[in-house]
Amino acid sequence: VVRQVNALLVWNIPPSGPPTISPGGVVNAADYKAAISPGQWVSIFGTNLSSQTCNAASLPLPTSLCGVSVLVNGNPVAGVNYVSPTQVNSLAPFSLVPGSGYTVSVQFGVASPGQSITVTPASPAIFMSGNTPILIHPFNGSLVNGDAPAQGGEVLVSYLTGLGAVCPTVADGAAAPFKPLAQVCGKVAVTLGGQQADVQFAGLSPGLAGLYQVNFVVPSISWLTGPQDLVIQVMPATSPP
Repeated sequence: VVRQVNALLVWNIPPSGPPTISPGGVVNAADYKAAISPGQWVSIFGTNLSSQTCNAASLPLPTSLCGVSVLVNGNPVAGVNYVSPTQVNSLAPFSLVPGSGYTVSVQFGVASPGQSITVTPASPAIFMSGNTPILIHPFNGSLVNGDAPAQGGEVLVSYLTGLGAVCPTVADGAAAPFKPLAQVCGKVAVTLGGQQADVQFAGLSPGLAGLYQVNFVVPSISWLTGPQDLVIQVMPATSPP
């Protein structure tokens, strides 16, 4: 997501028909589940969604990228950051109200048939690097892994999507402010290896668009060694471990 915000690539591919979203093709961009919540990154999969592959080059993110727009109930949304013939990534509007009655379509010349979605207050999912959650040692910026394991008492930074509404509000597609920080309005809890971790911050990552981060303290428990399940919850929604 972050790399896509900072680069622009254009590859010409001839269009071969109107845009079509695959059945069940509107998903959470982190875990590809069909749970959608306000402000989260959404991946849309289908065919003929674009004739090019493009990444947004700057913030705020646009409502149209290389001629491609994402429509919710027929209205273009701000926050499109990647388009290709088979995939579009965009932010879900913060204005979405939990419940049904929403349709999503992709417009490229013409609009695709709409696909119905149900909106939930939150649908937390952790961004991954392969099979490893993206957890950062904040003091040196390295990725937590077997060569650089987490230590008890250390503060780690996790990157997610789907944590829901933030306070104060941030415009769709805009960079999150450094002051005041845009914090998740709901209660956020973290468990590591089944142990409760102290949450120091949960909100939008400052200077970036739509990317949530959760800073938490690793529990100092002697037997908590080796791979452990990380779970982040916005009551009552829970991320996959």
